[in-house]
Amino acid sequence: MNIITFVSTFLLIFAVSTYTFLGKRKNHEEISTYYIGHTNALRKVENHYTSKVFHRLPKLPREKTFAESSHKKTGKRKKRPLVSAKLNIYPLLEEGKENHPHLYEVLAHLLHIHYAKILPKKDMEYELIDHLIAWKKSRGTKDENLYLEKIALAHPTFQPIFYQMLRGSHRAPFVVHYPSLLDLVEIAPHCKPLIYLPHAPHALIEALFNEEIADAVDEAQEKEEGFSPLHSQEFSNLLQEKKFTPSKNFDPMSLITFVMPQYHHSSLIIIEKMDETAHVSVKKMMYF
Repeated sequence: MNIITFVSTFLLIFAVSTYTFLGKRKNHEEISTYYIGHTNALRKVENHYTSKVFHRLPKLPREKTFAESSHKKTGKRKKRPLVSAKLNIYPLLEEGKENHPHLYEVLAHLLHIHYAKILPKKDMEYELIDHLIAWKKSRGTKDENLYLEKIALAHPTFQPIFYQMLRGSHRAPFVVHYPSLLDLVEIAPHCKPLIYLPHAPHALIEALFNEEIADAVDEAQEKEEGFSPLHSQEFSNLLQEKKFTPSKNFDPMSLITFVMPQYHHSSLIIIEKMDETAHVSVKKMMYF
C-alpha cells in the first residue's frame, strides 16, 4: 500500500512539473512569435514608407554621367534629423540617470502606467531602466547603431518582459492591453529629446501629463474637416482649463515642442501591414 502511495505521489509531482514546464515553454513561444511578427510588420511599414519617399525623389538629368552625379551627391550629403513624436532616451542611455534625472523619471512613469501589470513586482521599471543603461555602457560610447528591438539584456527575467513591452498586446491572447514600446520610445543619437506634441500618441501624452489631458488633446485635434494640430497657445489654454499643475521637480513642457519636424510635409499616408505567420498587424500614420 505504501509503494502504491509513493508511486502515485511521484506520478502526480511529475505530471504537475511537466504541465508547468510545458506551460512556460508555450507562453515563451507565444511571446517570441508575436514579438517577431510585430517586428516584421513594422519593418514592412518602414519599407513601404521608404519606397514612397524614394519614388518622390527627382530623377537625375540624363546628360550627367554617373561619376559626376555621384561626386555631386557626396559633396552635398547631409544627415536628416530624426525628430519624431516619441520619447528619445538616447541621452539617458548615453550619459546616465545622474545627468538626466527628469528623463529617467518620465520613462519610469511611462513604464509604470502602461506596463505595471506585466511587471512581477512593484517599482521594477527602475530596475529595467538601469539594465538598459548598463546595456548601452557595455556597447561602448561610439556605437550609434542602436535599436530597441536589438537590445539584449544580460538578465533572464527582464529580457522576456522587455520583449512583451516591445511587442505590445496587438491581437495577442492576453487579457491585459498595453501599447508597443516601439510606438512610444526611440533611440536617436543626433536629436534632442523633444516630442512634437500634435503627433504624439495618446499613451505618451498620458505619461507626460495625465489621461484627462491626453483625451482632451485627441478631442481638440479631431475636427469634422479632418486632423487639426494644436498650437502652443491652444495647448496652454487647454492646460489652464484642465487646471494642470506640473510638479516642483519637473515640468513636462520641457520635453514638448510645437515646431514640426523638418522631414514632415503636408502629405499624410496611413500604412497598415500584417505579418501572416503571427497574424499581427501594424498601422502607422506617416508624413512625407
